[in-house]
Amino acid sequence: HREGTDGVPALNLFVRGRHAHSDWMPAGNVVPDEATIHLINYYRDTGSDTARKELDDIIAKSLAGAWEANTVIDETIFSVYPHLRKKQSELEFGYKISHENLSKEQQTIHMLPLGSRLHP
Repeated sequence: HREGTDGVPALNLFVRGRHAHSDWMPAGNVVPDEATIHLINYYRDTGSDTARKELDDIIAKSLAGAWEANTVIDETIFSVYPHLRKKQSELEFGYKISHENLSKEQQTIHMLPLGSRLHP
C-alpha cells in the first residue's frame, strides 16, 4: 500500500516465521491517527531514533491489541498464510512506512519489539 493521494502516510505490516521463513510477507496495514502522522513526519524530517522507537511502540501496541482480539491474526494472516498457524509463538512482525521523501533507511522494514506482548 502506498501513501494516499491526500499525502497521508501508510504503515504496512509484515510477518515472518522466526526460524522457518526469513522473507517478510505482507500482513495488512495500519491507518495512522493525527498524532502518529505528526510523529512520522518528525521521523522523516529528523531521522530521530527516539521518534522511530515511539512509532515502534505505537504500532506494537496496536498489533498486540488486535492479536488479543483475534481480529488481524485469524482473519488476515492465517487465512493468507495458513502454514504460519503452527508457528504462532515464533512469528515476528515488522512495518514499513510509505511516505514521500524518506531516506533509504527509513524505507526499510522495521522489526517490532513485541516480545511477550503476543506470546505469554
